[in-house]
Amino acid sequence: MVLAPLFAAAAGLLALAGVLKLRSPAHGASAYPAPGSALGFGAARVVGAMELLLGAVALAYPAQLVAGILAAAFAAFAAYTLRMLASRDAPADCGCFGESSGSVGPGHVLLDLACAGVALAAAIEPPRAIAAIIADTPAIGLILAVGVAAAVYGLYLAYTALPSAWAAYAGARR
Repeated sequence: MVLAPLFAAAAGLLALAGVLKLRSPAHGASAYPAPGSALGFGAARVVGAMELLLGAVALAYPAQLVAGILAAAFAAFAAYTLRMLASRDAPADCGCFGESSGSVGPGHVLLDLACAGVALAAAIEPPRAIAAIIADTPAIGLILAVGVAAAVYGLYLAYTALPSAWAAYAGARR
């Protein structure tokens, strides 16, 4: 039961990233370059659609294969973010969430690895879908769904708002 909301939060975060990329693909196309070249408008939409699809499928059907693919996606995001950080001309904005993205930093890597770890655990022992929990125990399931939504929003803020807030705090302390 503990893994279900964690996995749903990771899947929901990926779905949210997909929706926001679909909403503003121009930002993702220029800010989050693919290895070797910038994503084009169409490619940014394809990436957004794939993220939305994988996140939605993972929420609805958290099977081993789906969880494994989600784990691989987040591991790839972490690896690519490390590559961006190592690059001399790394963009200041990650483009992960369309126009509301945050600056690239080590926190992105840690969050990506945490989500990958949760998804890997779900690939080993698949959790129940939140919808199934709602169907079995509506009161507990609905509270759990609200908590998952809050966790997705918290993760979104950790990716987008926390880096600049932390930088402002660190700058004010000097």
